[in-house]
Amino acid sequence: MDQIADGFQIVLDGGQVGYAVQPKEDCPHFQQQDLHELMKFTEQHRNTLFSQPCVQCGDASENWTCMHCREIHCSRFVNSHMVEHNKKSGHQIVLSLTDLSLWCYECSSYITNYLISKASKLLSSIKFNNQEDKKDETQEIKQLIEQISNLKVTNEDEFTYAKLVDGLKNKKFQKVCILAGAGMSVAAGIPDFRTPGTGLYSQIQKYNLPSPESVFEIEYFKKNPEAFYCVAREFLLTFDAKPTIAHKFLKFLDSRGQLLKCFTQNIDGLELDAGVSQDKVIQAHGHMRTARCIECQEEVSIKDFMSHIKKGEIHRCEKCPKKGLVKPDVVFFGEGLPGEFFYSWNCLKDADLLIVIGTSLKVMPFAASVAKVGPTTPIILINRENVLNGRKNLLHLDGDIEENCKKILQDTN
Repeated sequence: MDQIADGFQIVLDGGQVGYAVQPKEDCPHFQQQDLHELMKFTEQHRNTLFSQPCVQCGDASENWTCMHCREIHCSRFVNSHMVEHNKKSGHQIVLSLTDLSLWCYECSSYITNYLISKASKLLSSIKFNNQEDKKDETQEIKQLIEQISNLKVTNEDEFTYAKLVDGLKNKKFQKVCILAGAGMSVAAGIPDFRTPGTGLYSQIQKYNLPSPESVFEIEYFKKNPEAFYCVAREFLLTFDAKPTIAHKFLKFLDSRGQLLKCFTQNIDGLELDAGVSQDKVIQAHGHMRTARCIECQEEVSIKDFMSHIKKGEIHRCEKCPKKGLVKPDVVFFGEGLPGEFFYSWNCLKDADLLIVIGTSLKVMPFAASVAKVGPTTPIILINRENVLNGRKNLLHLDGDIEENCKKILQDTN
C-alpha cells in the first residue's frame, strides 16, 4: 500500500489497483449545528432512517441524507438525485445511509473530525447492532447532542469585525472584491426582486405572468414584449435614484486604492454614479445606458427607447430587415452574461477580502463567484439572510445594509 496525495493506493489480489481516500480533517464547510440537528433527527427517526427512500425517485437501495436540511436522495450510482440536490441547494455535506461516511461536495472529499467520529460510531451501533440495548443507544444520542451543543470551538484564525476594521483602516487589504446585489440599492428607492410584499416579483403579480421571472425571460419577451414594456413603464419612468451609503463605501475603497473589482448584479449604474472607476465595475447583468435590437444588435439611444416606453409603443428596430424588438442592454434569463464578466471573473482568486452585499446568490453563474475566492480568504456578508452558512472565515453583518456600511466607514476613517 503506497500513500498518494489524497489517500492510499492499494494493490489488490490479481494485481488490480484500488484507492482508499483519506478523509479531510479540516473541512471548512462543516457546521456543528448541522450535526446537532442531524443527531436530533436520528433520535426521532432511528427505527426508519436507514430504510428511507429517495424523496424524488423512491429508490431505497443506496441513499444519502443532507446534513443541512435532512432531505434523503439517492446516490450517483442510482439516479444521482443527491448530486442534483447539492447543485440546486448549495448544501455541501451529506451522510451516506449505506456506510455512514460524510462527504463534502465543495471539498470533493470524505470528511472527519472528533465529533464526526463519535457520531459515526453511534450511528453504526444503531444501524448494525440491532441486538444491543436500545435504551442505552437513546441515552448515548442524547449525550452526544448535549456535547455538540456545549462544545465551544475556539479558532484563533476566526475573522472578526475588529480584524475587518484594522485591515481596511491600515490598508492591509489591497485587493478587495465586491459581489453586489439588489439589496444594495433598496435604500435608493429601487425594490429588490425577492422580498415578499415589497420586492419587484411581488409587485408585478398583478400582470398575471406565467411566473414573475417571465418578464425578464428572453423567449417570453420575443412572444409577449408588451409585458416587459408595461412593467418598464411603471417602474423605469419613475426611476430617479441616487447612490446610497453602500455605494459610497465602494467609492471609499476605490479612492484608497483597495478595490480590485466590483461585480454587481444591479443594472442601475449607481456604483458609477457614486464615482467608482468604470474599469473597476463589472455589471454582470447589464445596464440601462444603451438599448439594442435583439436581431441585428444595432445600438439604439436609450432616450429613444424610453420615449417608446412612455408612449406605450413597442419599439422595433428601423434598420433591421426583421424589424427586431428593441430592449435595453440588460441580460435577460436565457441570454449569456457579458464577456467582460467572464474575462474578469478569475481575478476573484487574487482577492484578499471578499465583501458580499445585498444578494441572495440564487442566480447562476453569478452565484458561483464565491467559490472563486481562495479557501482562506475572509468573506464579509452584509445581508439580512446568511446565504453563506458554512464558511469558517465568514463574518456575517446582519441587519440594515446602510447602517452596517455607515458603521464601517465611521470606524475606518
